[in-house]
Amino acid sequence: MSNPAPSLGTGVIPPLVTPCGPDGRVDRDGLAAVVERVIGGGVHGLFVLGTTGEGPALSMEQKKSVVTTATEAAAGRLPVLVGVTDASFDGVRELSIHAAEAGAAATVLAPPPYSPTAGPELIHYLDAVADASPLPVFLYDIPSRTGAVPPEAVRHAMTLDRFVGFKDSSGRMVTLHEVIRERDANRPGFKVLVGPEELLGEAVLFGADGGVAGGANLFPALFVALYEAAAAGDLAGVRRLHGVVMEISATLYRVGQHGSSFIKSVKGALAELGVCGGGLAMPYEGFKPEDRPKVRKLLERAQTAVDASLGAVAS
Repeated sequence: MSNPAPSLGTGVIPPLVTPCGPDGRVDRDGLAAVVERVIGGGVHGLFVLGTTGEGPALSMEQKKSVVTTATEAAAGRLPVLVGVTDASFDGVRELSIHAAEAGAAATVLAPPPYSPTAGPELIHYLDAVADASPLPVFLYDIPSRTGAVPPEAVRHAMTLDRFVGFKDSSGRMVTLHEVIRERDANRPGFKVLVGPEELLGEAVLFGADGGVAGGANLFPALFVALYEAAAAGDLAGVRRLHGVVMEISATLYRVGQHGSSFIKSVKGALAELGVCGGGLAMPYEGFKPEDRPKVRKLLERAQTAVDASLGAVAS
């Protein structure tokens, strides 16, 4: 599979993990290896410093290192989106400027964490970001981390030229349908991306432009095939590939505990593949030695299922 140059915000855009060394510094070689892995799998863009990339846990210096490393590794082959969510408006502005200088294509912004924002306050905030940002911006709804983005704020973002899309990680298909309806009625071309990879096929079938699938760090070709099947209206293909995605979600991603299990599993599996280390930024910790054989076994099982599903697509 190849990665043709789609418009910004279309297709499979994996939220890249952030490999970290024992000293907490960004493992630039490891991140570059992840970039090469996903580009080789045919993805359509790259997203750094999201939830999967542990962006909120990194210092500004670390974040800038991630952005510089990813844009240099991508070398203009694919657009790079940068998560700039921060409790501080100055932090959002500083990282946005660095992203532009490094050659990123756009930023991704959720409401500021810790400070609850009602509808009018969030609209005021979006206006300020639109005025300050040197790059196009995707509004990011991730209620579990920052509180929900209310419908009026999404509608307002569609009136701002600087905002070019919406990433929905709420997990609520009703929300996604509402945004697609507003987009079609008021701003065609405003990109709509789904966050949970378990909803990728369904979302694209109903009009979303693509998805931000964390599992594409591991199995990029699987998610590209699922996106392509959905975009083509191939229901049988979507069902077959979606089944593999759900199997991975129910097994490999469940090793570990609490909210860190997904990130920990993806990083641990990448370590088993020799792509990068499996360490996590504080406050999380990587797998204990006794967990690694389980990760290895589930990874092997997942790879067998992925290979079989992609073989069926090829035939």
